[in-house]
Amino acid sequence: METSGATGGVNDVADKVATLKDQIEQLGMTVDELIDFPEVAKRAALPESVIRRLFAGEVVPSEEINLPFSDRLQHLMPTKLREDGKRYTQGQIAEYVGVTVATIQNLLRGTRKPGLDVASKLETFFDVPAGRLSRDGSDALVSALDRTVEGVMLMAELKGIELTNLSLRGGSPLVGDDALAKAVRSALDEADAQRRAAPSEILEAREIGEELRKIPEEERTSFKDMVMHSARMWRRRRN
Repeated sequence: METSGATGGVNDVADKVATLKDQIEQLGMTVDELIDFPEVAKRAALPESVIRRLFAGEVVPSEEINLPFSDRLQHLMPTKLREDGKRYTQGQIAEYVGVTVATIQNLLRGTRKPGLDVASKLETFFDVPAGRLSRDGSDALVSALDRTVEGVMLMAELKGIELTNLSLRGGSPLVGDDALAKAVRSALDEADAQRRAAPSEILEAREIGEELRKIPEEERTSFKDMVMHSARMWRRRRN
């Protein structure tokens, strides 16, 4: 039975996904250009198809996002391969975690729940951020998208586009060689080139203007008058 808390979590992640998608479009890009869906799916321990449906605007039931531990572990099994390209066996995973093969089998069947120590070792084995398997799928997905949110907000700031802040914090969007990291670095290079090309007085005026625009319109005039008054007073003292 779906709980109100679960419903709230799914609604919350759906709203955040919709907002993030809109922000990416405001940058003139598409979600496929910026989001590495397989990597996000792995970091959230959720099926890629579910995440893509959310970004397509579909209403995804709570039970397809807040999957039981067994389903999320099954999803992770093929995401890590040995050097020979084959999957790790249940025995190899059990040896790394420090449990029996029967324990791994029971975890996959859902007849046993993991303790925090076992869950933590499984996260380490599958290169999943700490705590992801212990959280609801909706919370895990929000966290897995943090890095994308950071990159989008940074690019918007560099381009002078005002976006709603989703208040998420994750890994640096500059780190890596994926599409997001390349897009952010490109935006930084473009902004730096513009700064170098523009006279310093124009940059200063632009910075002042940008700060003034952040003030609510009904209060902006008084702040502008204060700046103008200060500038006139400075000129009088100089003369």
